[in-house]
Amino acid sequence: MRTVLSVALVSAAAIGLAVPALAAPPKPKNFTQEVSFTDATPDPSGNANSGNENHCTGRLPHEAPITVNVPGPGDVDLSLSGFTGDWGLQVLDASGEVIGGDDQTPPALEATSVRLKKAGIIKVLPCNEAGTPTAKVTIKYSYRK
Repeated sequence: MRTVLSVALVSAAAIGLAVPALAAPPKPKNFTQEVSFTDATPDPSGNANSGNENHCTGRLPHEAPITVNVPGPGDVDLSLSGFTGDWGLQVLDASGEVIGGDDQTPPALEATSVRLKKAGIIKVLPCNEAGTPTAKVTIKYSYRK
């Protein structure tokens, strides 16, 4: 009888320890990040491309994009501010494919949102088309299943 009771207690303890491992992982934390970006060489040639999301693909080489590690599924809202003139905004996935962007006629400011189905890397590329050399990029991630 003691053997049966000992086995039952050990089994119950093992099951109790396994339950937390089966629990759902915690949801990713929302975040807001502000990044100063400098693009000292205006390139208005991207304006000839169709679709506002492609206006940062100009003829001149561009600055390295801002890499953002998105911790899970959800919405990423992006905006540009703190500049004068014309800037554009482009969002790329980890492989370099355009997944969003915006280019408004000044004085309107650029802003876009992308929805991601899972965690991953995105690249945010602000571009100076005909403006002052610096801008502020605001990146806001909100978890959403």
